[in-house]
Amino acid sequence: MIFRLRNPIQRYAWGSVERLPRFLGVEPDGTPQAELWMGAHPSAPSLVVHETGELPLPQLIAFDPGRMLGAAVLTRFGAQLPFLFKVLAATEPLSLQVHPDAEQARAGFARDEAAGLALDDPRRTYRDPNHKPELLCALDGFDVLSGFRPADEVVAVFESFGLHPGWVDLARQGDVARLCAAMWDLPPADRATLATSIGAAAVRGGPVDRRLPREAAFVRLVAARYPGDIGVLVGLCLNRLQLDAGEAMFAPAGLLHAYLGGFGLELMANSDNVVRAGLTTKTVDLHELRRLVVPGCGSSGPMLAAADSLTGELRFPVTADEFALSSFVLTGSPVAVPSPGPEILICVDGGADVIAEDGTRVSLGRGESAFVAAAAARYWVEGVGELYRAAVGLFARGRG
Repeated sequence: MIFRLRNPIQRYAWGSVERLPRFLGVEPDGTPQAELWMGAHPSAPSLVVHETGELPLPQLIAFDPGRMLGAAVLTRFGAQLPFLFKVLAATEPLSLQVHPDAEQARAGFARDEAAGLALDDPRRTYRDPNHKPELLCALDGFDVLSGFRPADEVVAVFESFGLHPGWVDLARQGDVARLCAAMWDLPPADRATLATSIGAAAVRGGPVDRRLPREAAFVRLVAARYPGDIGVLVGLCLNRLQLDAGEAMFAPAGLLHAYLGGFGLELMANSDNVVRAGLTTKTVDLHELRRLVVPGCGSSGPMLAAADSLTGELRFPVTADEFALSSFVLTGSPVAVPSPGPEILICVDGGADVIAEDGTRVSLGRGESAFVAAAAARYWVEGVGELYRAAVGLFARGRG
């Protein structure tokens, strides 16, 4: 009950031309390749490779949901894989965004359905009724914005950029979420004027660049791509984190965040719901955004995995029932892995064999992945390399 996967690539403008093909061991085709999707989301499902051909993973699950997902997953989530696993290769910033909680997602999806908007309509905000907590784990490093900065830092940044004293005074009041809401409330022309002034202040070699080089570089990066977008100033109000390889960031509902660039893994609830705040050519829904942003939602800094004392498995702490992320650094000896529910494994370095109880082996090289059905119950991994494991979170927390 272990199946090799063939996974679709999403080609977005912010993707890298070379990084994902190099990871997969194929020649670049000259177009940006942004995301490799591993899962059963209807927008881009993985294909299961077996002896008679290929079929979409959702179809395999539908044939025998009990054996594929297990009774606990069926009871809690229905006949669907509750998580979506991705490889991200970003050379440009992704949009400033926030994700809904479960209640907000259900209500928003119902509104868009009632309005008769097609799932691919650019005016649509909610493409499914699911919430979307997510975890980003860096493979080669990742630069991110995550949650509101302390107000005193925002004051110092605004003063350095020479913003009008009214904005500095508002920042001094200590409510950074309210400060950002005031920027979003400006008329479009005033937002563009303010954003343009910030871009002009960040000139290379100027006073701001010498005093705040990271902030000035961020402004130059995004202002050139999204001229007049107030997201450039909102971005200065957020924490900047540099995730090193093996470090992660968790984005719960209500966290305003953005991924600026890097290469890594992203694991999330099986949803594509994103409410954008700027730095994008896609629809920005400021009304819905203000409803979703949690004012006190800041960043706790990079998340580190803890090693299991028996197996050596490195587990990230999670708070989502839908997913959990862990990894194995394999050194040749086989490692037994209990598997109470469906999983997806991906090899990110070297090679690994995934071995079922009946002795069946699925060999994975770098960039290759496999689906482990709930009926497998237990399997072994061996090889020399690094393997990441996406599993159902409620089992990882002992609640299955």
